[in-house]
Amino acid sequence: MAEMLVARPTPVDKGVYVEFGNKCRSNGREVRDVLVEIMQNYINEK
Repeated sequence: MAEMLVARPTPVDKGVYVEFGNKCRSNGREVRDVLVEIMQNYINEK
């Protein structure tokens, strides 16, 4: 998973990936659900 994120050129800040990893580890939620939530937050901040 991490390799995919690194290899894919996106405008997303590195901090988003850190937050993403932390949420997955701390909450044990589905990766998909966490990613959707973070992407929505990222879009809303723009």
